[in-house]
Amino acid sequence: MLVTVLLTMLPSLQAFAASLPQLEKLPVGERWFGLFFNDERAGFSCVKIRKERSGYELHSDSGVKMSSFAFSRKATIRETYNVNPDLTLRSFAVDQIIDGKEMVLKGETSPAGVKTVEDSAGSRKERFLKAKGVVYPPMAMNLIPLLKGAEPGRVYGVSMLDPEAIKIKKVKITVIGPETVGGTKTIHLRNDLYPVDNDIWIDYEGNTIRESVRDGWIVTQFEGEKTVRKYIAMSAVAKKDFIIDYSRVRLGETLSGPSKVKRMVLELTDIPADTLIPQGQFQKAEKNGGGKMILTVDNSVPASTNTIINNKERMNYLEATDHIPSGNPALLAKKTEIVGNEKDPEKIIKKLVTWVAAHIKDNAAASGSAPDAIRKGEGDDLAHARLYASLARAAGIPTRIALGLVYIQDKGFLYHCWAESYSGRWLPVDPTSGEAPVDSTHVKLVEGDRAEDFVALSGFVGKIKAKMLEHK
Repeated sequence: MLVTVLLTMLPSLQAFAASLPQLEKLPVGERWFGLFFNDERAGFSCVKIRKERSGYELHSDSGVKMSSFAFSRKATIRETYNVNPDLTLRSFAVDQIIDGKEMVLKGETSPAGVKTVEDSAGSRKERFLKAKGVVYPPMAMNLIPLLKGAEPGRVYGVSMLDPEAIKIKKVKITVIGPETVGGTKTIHLRNDLYPVDNDIWIDYEGNTIRESVRDGWIVTQFEGEKTVRKYIAMSAVAKKDFIIDYSRVRLGETLSGPSKVKRMVLELTDIPADTLIPQGQFQKAEKNGGGKMILTVDNSVPASTNTIINNKERMNYLEATDHIPSGNPALLAKKTEIVGNEKDPEKIIKKLVTWVAAHIKDNAAASGSAPDAIRKGEGDDLAHARLYASLARAAGIPTRIALGLVYIQDKGFLYHCWAESYSGRWLPVDPTSGEAPVDSTHVKLVEGDRAEDFVALSGFVGKIKAKMLEHK
């Protein structure tokens, strides 16, 4: 009976196998992914495929931190591979920081193997990795079966460049068969990149939908661009340690005593196209061509210099919102306790900034919510700014959120969040550090704390470079 059933099924299985498409070209464009560890969000990945005259450029940016009782890993990786139309490797460049170890690896292939040049910890090392036959990059593993014709049950053995171990690794890729995932027709693949099963579901156009290590222990899941970009920006602003290496904007020089800087002129390069950086009383921006911009930040402008705002603007920056709940009873009570009978706007601002900095412990792992911050006594940079803004609006002072960069001693520019309050002029204040006004290393790139504001900020994260032109 069983034999009869199997023989009956065989024609339909063959028809299904024959219907699996064979890719003629790769899916160009960007794909955004969330990385999850033990069902918790642990990082991100952005994959870009670009068509070139002689093949394709495969590029990936990723950052992740995974930690459990028996396993820990923190990594930031930027990798670019130039491949032939059949995905075989031609050249590559990988910049990675894994568990604190930084390495830049570049190289190219030859008929006999792969030549690599490694720069790590101030030393340079050249190697030649012998290989029999062609070599593929890691980013090609999910695409090879579809280019060759994905037949269920077929196993592909390939030689892959492993840029972390700097060696050629033998990998087996098995085509499990067609499956439907979330309403999308996919091809289920499995490879032996890890000691445990690594399962991949890829659609018929060659787009990875989901990747799972050890039945969901580590998951890479396709997500919408805005979701991932918001996560990247909010993580950078909170200075979560997994993204510091990716987001840091380094300077060629060390800036001593940043809190004392009154005026700074900075050149930013690789600015996203059509970007309008906010300008105002303390900050001027001038495009310099070729994706460059000259920013002058001067917070020594005399207090007598006033800026006029209309009633609509005033009401907009006094409004209670989901993230700035100035009408929250606990926050209203705390505002009254801190401010007392003070009427002078700038003295009120100073009191509120000082209180938030002194009483809310800075914790990058904590919530960015104002009510959580006041209840728990801790929060990330965003929580400090939102709590301060809530208290200030409750006190009748128009206040807005600023997103951008701040210089941190010995680290360079990191993404940060602070606030600006209106007292006849827009006064920039930092409720995390207690500065009122802030020093001139605070560079505002985006104004606001809505989802779309963080998406806009993500266009800078991991991309821009900075050069100090002047500071005093």
